Amino acid sequence: MSWQSLLPSWQGILVIGCICCCGNIRADEPLSIPPVELSAGHAAMCKVKVGDKLPSMELPQLDGRRTKLSDRFGEKATVVLFWKDDQWMSQMAIADMARDVTERFGSQGVAVVGIAVQGTAAKVSETLAGLGAGFASLLDADGKVFAEVGSEKLPRVYLVGSQGDILWFDIEYSHATRRELNQSLRAVVGESASAGEKQDGNQE
Repeated sequence: MSWQSLLPSWQGILVIGCICCCGNIRADEPLSIPPVELSAGHAAMCKVKVGDKLPSMELPQLDGRRTKLSDRFGEKATVVLFWKDDQWMSQMAIADMARDVTERFGSQGVAVVGIAVQGTAAKVSETLAGLGAGFASLLDADGKVFAEVGSEKLPRVYLVGSQGDILWFDIEYSHATRRELNQSLRAVVGESASAGEKQDGNQE
């Protein structure tokens, strides 16, 4: 028996398997925030986790005026991005925030706040301008505020509720981070799976 003769059987199995799996997914079901799964080593780098409050913070804006982070919170949720000017992953995260968060969810009560760790106002302003960032930016020049949240591993993305409670976070920035952040935001604003698919199709 040749391997080609087995193809119809395998194709049938694959089709049946797909039908069974997809049959459990309802497009009109509300989405949920994905769980945050960390190794023991990564968990040790995090001083706050899901369910905790993000520490109270008062930091200078790039023009030197101080502001409370809570004053920048969105009505429903806020994406707080801790980043470093000299890291390419940080710059990628900043570039994605406008399209992924501000443009898509800004009108639904979601805000973005960037916190530059150990950078100068001049250099941070230059980087943000080059990347077209249009969200609020604060400066943690000595890194002391970030130290209240965790150690090492930047950029970090936190999704917090309107009262500062942590709903989801990641200690890196990757395609998986973008995907999970998108799902978390859709869950927060009450989208169903089908609504998200339509929105994704429109953006493409």
